Amino acid sequence: STLPASSVTVTAEMKDTEIWTLSIGAAGTKNTAIAGSFSVNFITSTVDAHISNNANIDTTGNVQVKAIDKSNIFSLAGQVAISISSSAIGAAVGVNRISNTIKAYIDNSNVDTTDNGNVIVSADEQAWIKSLSVGASMAGSSFALGGSVSINLITNTIEAKITGTKAINAHGSILVSAFDDTDSWALAGNFSLGSRNAV
Repeated sequence: STLPASSVTVTAEMKDTEIWTLSIGAAGTKNTAIAGSFSVNFITSTVDAHISNNANIDTTGNVQVKAIDKSNIFSLAGQVAISISSSAIGAAVGVNRISNTIKAYIDNSNVDTTDNGNVIVSADEQAWIKSLSVGASMAGSSFALGGSVSINLITNTIEAKITGTKAINAHGSILVSAFDDTDSWALAGNFSLGSRNAV
């Protein structure tokens, strides 16, 4: 296909993919108290912007191919276990993962720009994860056992490229950019109080 234009912009953007979770467990009893909360969150997506299939682009301005991801996860897991006369056991666990593929490319296509027109191919990742896991275990006359774990994983593939045998002619400049600005923050805390033992 042939496309004459003053400028060409191809954009794929994922900006409203959000997960917000709150997981709470609580137990209170005269005897053994066991409480727990478990939160698991996954985001797996593909963001793809491209020019391909023998396209012919002829412009006086810029040709831009942009793929952008702004996925995010906020997770809170908490637990409270209270026993008046026996044992208290509690755990709070948060597991979060973002595994996206962000691709921007020009493949086997002719691109010609004039009048200082630029060719820009960019893949931009701005995902983040924030996780908080907190717990409290209290036993009046025996032992208290508690634990909190936060696990965050970001395993993205970010790809920007120009491939094929067709010509790319820019009167200005050619930029191929893959940018990773991901952020992960995790906090895990626990409080245990027992008349005999606390862990």
